[in-house]
Amino acid sequence: MSRSGSLEGFPVREPILDKNAERKFSSDQMDRQWRLVTEALRREILSDPEVRQQVIGFAATPVSESLPGIFLRRIANERVNQLLRRYGQGGIESYLSLAAVPDEQIRPDITNTPGLADPEHISKILKGYYGDDHEAYDQALQRYVEGGAFSQGITREERVMVAQRFRFARDVKMLILQAEALENQETVKAGRGEERLELPSGTVINFNTEVGSRTIDDLTSPQDWKKRQQLKDRVYEIQTGDSRYILKERKTSRHTDTKKGGHQSGLTSEAEFRTAEDFQRRGNVEQDDLKVSWEKPLSSVRFPDGFQFTIFDYEKGLIGNSTIVENLSQAIQTNREQYEAEYQTIRTAADKFKDDRDVKDAWSSSDSTELSFEEFVRVKALRLERRARNFLRETVAQLGYDNSDFDGYAFRINSGKACLQLEIIGFDFEYFTKIDDPRVKVETEKRNREYQRKNESRTGIGFLRWSDEQQVSRMQRAAYFAMLEKDGLLDSNERRR
Repeated sequence: MSRSGSLEGFPVREPILDKNAERKFSSDQMDRQWRLVTEALRREILSDPEVRQQVIGFAATPVSESLPGIFLRRIANERVNQLLRRYGQGGIESYLSLAAVPDEQIRPDITNTPGLADPEHISKILKGYYGDDHEAYDQALQRYVEGGAFSQGITREERVMVAQRFRFARDVKMLILQAEALENQETVKAGRGEERLELPSGTVINFNTEVGSRTIDDLTSPQDWKKRQQLKDRVYEIQTGDSRYILKERKTSRHTDTKKGGHQSGLTSEAEFRTAEDFQRRGNVEQDDLKVSWEKPLSSVRFPDGFQFTIFDYEKGLIGNSTIVENLSQAIQTNREQYEAEYQTIRTAADKFKDDRDVKDAWSSSDSTELSFEEFVRVKALRLERRARNFLRETVAQLGYDNSDFDGYAFRINSGKACLQLEIIGFDFEYFTKIDDPRVKVETEKRNREYQRKNESRTGIGFLRWSDEQQVSRMQRAAYFAMLEKDGLLDSNERRR
C-alpha cells in the first residue's frame, strides 16, 4: 500500500447512492412523484375490480425497500404509465429500480448504522496531515481499512433512501388494505359490531366497540381515507370527511426515530391497542388543578406479513412541551384573582430562601429581593408543568405499568372551573410493560417519589434563562423552593444554605 500508488485493492463497498447520484434523485421530488402515482393507483382501486385483486395479492408480501418498485411494475396501468413517462429518467420509476442496500450493512438500524467512508476523501485528508511521511500515512490508511471504514456502513444518501423507500412500502400496505376492504364490503359490514374482523388475506382488524357507529364506519372504510400526512417517524394523521385520526405504525429497525444505541422492539400494535384501552378505563384521573388523560384507541390492524399499526382518536387543542410554560403563564396572568392569595404566600415564603448560596451566588447584587407577580406567574407555570409530568408517571406506576420511553405527552389548559386546570395527555404505549409483582409496583412508586423529592430539592428551577431568553431571577429561584416546601417536597438534606 503506497502513498504514491492507487487505492485499488482495498476492500471497498460501492454505494447504491452517494452525493453525486443523490442530485439525480431529489428526495422531495421523489416524494411528490410517489404521491401522485399512488393517488392514481388509489383511484384505480376504487373503480376497477381487476386492479383490486392484483393489489390484494401483495397482502402477505413483506415490507421491504424493494416492495414499492416491484408493486409499481406489477400494478401500473396506462394512467400510471403516463405519469412515469412524464417523469422520465431520474424519475420515481428509476429511483425505485435502484438495488436495495444489503441488510447486513444496516446494523443495528437506519439511524445508528455506521457511515461509509470515502477512500479518496480520507486519503486526501491523511496526505495533508502526514505530509511526506509515507510510512505514517500508509499505517493510518491501513487502520481505516482494517476497521472496515470503506467496506461497512452506508452513505448519508443511502440512509435517506432506505428510510424513504421503506416509507413508500408502508404506503403500499395502506393501498392493499383499501383494496381488500372495498372488495369484501359485505364481510366488513357484517363485522362492524364485532371486536375482531379477519379479512380473506389473513389481515386482522381489532375494534374498540365502545366508539360511535360513525367512527366504526370510518375505520372500516379505508378506501375513503382522503389524506395520510406524516407527523413523526411512525405517526400519521389520516382524514375521512370531517373526521381526523392518528395512525401509529409498529416501530421497526427501518424507522428512523429509534432508541439511542439501536432499535428495541416494543409492543405489538394489538398489545399497544389493548394497553391504551386499559388506560382509558382506569387511567383518567383528576387532582384539583391537574388532570391526567390518555389518547383514545380505536383500532389495530395486522397484515399477514407482520406489518401493523394502531389507530387513535385525534386530540384537539394540544400544546407542546416546548411552549406550555409560556401558554400557562399567560393563562395565569389573565386569571390573576385565582392566584393572588397564593402569590402573597409564596412571596413571603421565598424570603427564607433568597440568601441560599445556590440562589444568591448565581445573580448580581442588583437583583430585586421582592418577588413580583409577573415573576411568580412563570414559576407557578413551571411548577404546574412539572407536577403534571410527575402525576402522569405516578398514574402509570399506580396502574401497574412501567414505561421506558417517557416523552409521549402533550397538554391542554382547561378553564371554566373554580381554578385553571392543566391537563396532560399521555401518548405512545409502545414501550409500556406490565408490572405483575406488587412489590415491584410499590418500589417503583417509592423510587419515583424519592427521585422527585431529591432532584427538585437539589436543582430547583435548574436552568438559567426562560424560553424568551429572559434571565431567571434570584427571587424566582427562591420562589420555586418555597413552592416545593409548600408541596411537602423540600428535602433539607439536599439544600445548600
